[in-house]
Amino acid sequence: MNPHPFLSLAKERRINIAPTAFFKRANAPELPQQRFMNITKNLGMLLLAIYLILVGITTLFHIGIPAIVTGVLALAAGILILIGR
Repeated sequence: MNPHPFLSLAKERRINIAPTAFFKRANAPELPQQRFMNITKNLGMLLLAIYLILVGITTLFHIGIPAIVTGVLALAAGILILIGR
């Protein structure tokens, strides 16, 4: 008796199966957080993050944020990133 009937069927039909097909899922214990999330001190990167979040929200939910706000935010983030602040 074959322990894995799918193997004999795969050999019969010449199906290439992945070697991970017979692994069982491991039960990992919860991983506790040991420290708080670090927020960047780089002002340019912080402005870029805010800009990307605003553009994402605007795109997904069709919320009207004025173009001047996103434009100024993008310009400020780009300049600060270029000068390394």
